[in-house]
Amino acid sequence: MRRQERRLTSAWFVVLLVVILAVALAQAAAPDETLLDRLHRFEGRIEIATVVARSALLSPTVQDIDVAAAQVAMLLDGADGILAIADALLAEIATLEVESTTRLELRAALETAIEFLQDARSDIELLQNNAEDPRQLMRRVYGALIAAIGLEDSSFTLPALRHIFAALPDAEILVVPGDSVQAAIDRVLPGGIVRLARGVHTVRDTLSVTKDLSLLGPVESEGTATIAFPVGMQYKSLLDIDTWQEKHDAIQVVIQDLTFAGSTDGVTIRGSGDQRNEILFRQVVIRDCLRTGLSIAGSDVRIENCRFEGNDDFGLQAILGAVVEAYDSAFDSNGSRENLELEYRVLAGVYAIDNAALTLDGCTISANTAPAVFAEDSARLTLRDCHVIDNERDGIVLWDETELILRDCHVLRNGGFGIRFHHPDCSEDPLTFISHFFNGSVLGSGNLIPAGGTPDANQKGDICPTGYEFLLDG
Repeated sequence: MRRQERRLTSAWFVVLLVVILAVALAQAAAPDETLLDRLHRFEGRIEIATVVARSALLSPTVQDIDVAAAQVAMLLDGADGILAIADALLAEIATLEVESTTRLELRAALETAIEFLQDARSDIELLQNNAEDPRQLMRRVYGALIAAIGLEDSSFTLPALRHIFAALPDAEILVVPGDSVQAAIDRVLPGGIVRLARGVHTVRDTLSVTKDLSLLGPVESEGTATIAFPVGMQYKSLLDIDTWQEKHDAIQVVIQDLTFAGSTDGVTIRGSGDQRNEILFRQVVIRDCLRTGLSIAGSDVRIENCRFEGNDDFGLQAILGAVVEAYDSAFDSNGSRENLELEYRVLAGVYAIDNAALTLDGCTISANTAPAVFAEDSARLTLRDCHVIDNERDGIVLWDETELILRDCHVLRNGGFGIRFHHPDCSEDPLTFISHFFNGSVLGSGNLIPAGGTPDANQKGDICPTGYEFLLDG
C-alpha cells in the first residue's frame, strides 16, 4: 500500500514538473528582447526553479527530490539557462551609458544573486552525487534560490536590480504639457525618442540637446505640440543643439511635427570641423522669433515640409560651413520693418554666408520684407523648382564670391529686381559696392524671371546687371 502511494505521489510530481518546465520553455528570449525583458525572464526562471525545489521538499519520496534536482540543474544550466542569462545581463550592464557608480551598483546586485545561484548549483551537484542527505541538500538549494530572489526592500539581489533599472534612461518618453521637456531629453537613452503630447509646452530656459535623439510631436491626427517661452521671457533660443561650445562628439537628431514660437532665436545648431552634426527637420514650424527662426553653423541639416514665418531677421540662416538642404518648405513674411530701418542690418527670408552651402528644392520664399534670398562672402546657393514671389524688395541678392545654381524657378512680382548681383549699376548704396562686388559664378537655365510690362513682372527688372540672360533659356 505504501509503495502504491509512493507511485501515485511520484506520478503527480512528474506531471507538476512537466507543467512547470513548459512554462519555463515558453519564456524563451524574444528577438527584440530589452534589458528589462531579460531581467524579468531571469527572475521568472529563478522563481520556477524555486517552485520545483519547494515541491520536492513537500514530496515524501527521495525519488522526487532526485527528479527535482535534475530539473533545477536544467533550469540553471544550458545556453538559455539562468546562469547564461545572468552572464548576458552582466555583459549588457557593462555597456550601459550610465554613471560609473550606477553601473557598479547594478553589477554588485547581480553578482550577489549569482553567488546564491552558484551555491544552489554546487548543492545540486552534491545531491546528484549522493554526497549528503538529499532532503537537507534540497533545503539548501531552496534557501539559495530564495536568497537570490531577495526581499523587496533588499539593497542587493533582484529587488535592487529592479529598483535601479526603474531609474535608468528610457528608450521613449512621452511628455505632456506641464512636464519638463529638458528632463525627458536628459533621461532618454541615446538614440531614443522624446515625444511631446498635444498642447503648449512652456519652457523657462533654452532646451539643450547634446546626444542622438528624436524630438517628436504628436501624429497629425492628434493635434499639434508647441514649444514656447512664457510671455516676457522671449530673450533666448528655444532649442540649442550645440556640440561646438560644449566639445561633444557630433550627433544625429530628428525634429518632427513640432512648432517653435516666440523667442529670440527659434532653434540654433552649432558644430565644427569634422564633428558635423546631422539634423533632420520634418514638418516643423518656426515662427515669430525676434531674430532668426533657424540658425545653422558647421552642421549638416536636411529640412522637409517645414515653415519659417514671421521671424524678424531671417527665416533661415546658414553660416560657418553649414550644409543645408531644404525640400518643399516655405519661408514667408520674415523680416520686420523696424529692423529693416536699422543701419547695416541684414534681413532676408533665407540668408547664407561664410562658405555655407544651401540648397532649396521645391520651396516657396514669399512675402518677406527684405530680399527673399541673400547670399554673401563665399556661400554656395542652389535653387531648383522654387517660387520666389511677392517679396517687398529683391528676389535674390548675391554679393562677393558666392556661387549660384538656379534651375526651373519662378521669380515673380518682387518689389526690386528678380535677381540683383552686387554691381555699380545695381547698387542702392554705392558705398557698399566697394567691399561687396560680385565676382562669383553663376549656372542655370529654365527660369521664369519676368521684366516690366507683364502682370508678374519684378518691379525694377528681371536681372541686374545684364549678362546673365542665359538663366532664362530653355
